[in-house]
Amino acid sequence: SGSDKLVKIWHAETGAEVRTLRGHSQCVGQVAFSPDGAQVFTGSGDCTVRFWHVGSGLQTHQLAGRRFTLVEGPSHGRKRVRHILTELDDTLRIYQ
Repeated sequence: SGSDKLVKIWHAETGAEVRTLRGHSQCVGQVAFSPDGAQVFTGSGDCTVRFWHVGSGLQTHQLAGRRFTLVEGPSHGRKRVRHILTELDDTLRIYQ
């Protein structure tokens, strides 16, 4: 992620670029993957968090209109990690 508004996904073993995600209108400063690696969540200065399907590169959901901080919640054994969005108005939202 970076100031070019793009998110690039790289193959961990080969280092080859796998996919480029486009859609943010400002720099992307936050990226988190789902535990199974099938989804990626990106946060940007454009006040959006976007949900992407890694395999297809398609955006599946978007939260807009507020400033978010994207963090990963705790993991307990095989349970899913929760993705937590905190807003500047002190609202906490949890997505699984």
